[in-house]
Amino acid sequence: MLSNILKLKLSEIDTSRNKREEIADWIINNPRYLPQTLNTYFSSNNSLLVKTAFVLEIICERELSLFSEYQNIFFKELPKITNSSALRASAKICEILCKEHYLHHSSISLNIDEQKIMTECCFNWLITEQKVACQVPAMTCLALLGMESNWIHEELKQILIKNIPNKSAGYKARARKVLKEIT
Repeated sequence: MLSNILKLKLSEIDTSRNKREEIADWIINNPRYLPQTLNTYFSSNNSLLVKTAFVLEIICERELSLFSEYQNIFFKELPKITNSSALRASAKICEILCKEHYLHHSSISLNIDEQKIMTECCFNWLITEQKVACQVPAMTCLALLGMESNWIHEELKQILIKNIPNKSAGYKARARKVLKEIT
């Protein structure tokens, strides 16, 4: 159950980045509210879902080690997310985790099951009608995940080549960059 104070804090979020950052910082400073925040994120019928998605993304940007304590919950629920704003935030969180695991080699890591879930979700986001803001981070994740599994690069390459002619400028730009990196 969502505590009244967390519900109040999340309801204060508006469209401004400053307010999102303020609430994310509040949760970082009060980490006991992070599990409730995650539960709100995965409640698809919750009116606070989108606001929670924005906050979780900022928490990952600023204090990934705090989020990583709960990444098993994130990956368990990730395939169930359908809201487009939550998918965008999820894709960004996946990108942050991938970069940390593959590029920065920090203590934050992805186990085999998490890599598999992320791979499946990212491919799904690329082959279904998702917004570019979800698909672009998915490309980056798959490019990084493919460093350990060559088949990922082959599948990604086919999807990107097929989709490039019909997509937006942002999609095309990232796809060209990813294709250059993986070929």
